Amino acid sequence: MDGVANLVRAVAARELMLADTSVMIETMDSAVRDDVVGASVSTAARVIGVSRDRLIGWEKRGMLVPKFGTLVGRRRVWSYSLDDLVLGRIIRVLEIEHKIHVNKISKMIDQARMWELDSPLASLNWSVSGREVIVDHPDGASHGDRQPAQSLAKSILPVDEIRADARRRLERPKEVAGHTERRRGVQGGREVFEGTRVPVETVARYIDKGFDDDRILASFPSLRQADIDEARRRPVAV
Repeated sequence: MDGVANLVRAVAARELMLADTSVMIETMDSAVRDDVVGASVSTAARVIGVSRDRLIGWEKRGMLVPKFGTLVGRRRVWSYSLDDLVLGRIIRVLEIEHKIHVNKISKMIDQARMWELDSPLASLNWSVSGREVIVDHPDGASHGDRQPAQSLAKSILPVDEIRADARRRLERPKEVAGHTERRRGVQGGREVFEGTRVPVETVARYIDKGFDDDRILASFPSLRQADIDEARRRPVAV
């Protein structure tokens, strides 16, 4: 039984990856698990709150490089972890809200990476003093381009709040369950469940093959029972 369930999950995951899925999230008690989030460029840009071009620009500078890489055929598909998304939102706050030049941000990220810490950069304390970026090393020392002027107070970035907000942005709203849509550039215009890139016909095909609801929901964690019920009403294309 476990072997069949694992096969279903593997087939479903591969099908979604081949379709350039927007986000693959394993769930536990309907909550996003930090260690298994894999967000595409489009989803990462939405969660972080920047354009795809800006996100790709950060990647080219080496500021924000996606953690996960999966080989699909001859193509390697990259996706962002939750820590990547949190770091991206930190970069966004520094660059867009605090008007810190991207070169300064890049310099501090490079410096922090040289510490070779076990914890991710997104877990460090980040702050701003004037136009200077300051990162606190776990040993308690603060590092920045230069020592901030004594008269300037540090503005500490609320990293815990940033992480919580990123998690919320990844979750699919419950009220859209059972609804479908067509979006330009998504699955070639095929009908998908609203808020996902999962084609309705794919789930209908699994139902037609005799897979029960629990197995389908385990394979497509972004879906809910109302989505399965909607797919069950659809005829399967021959």
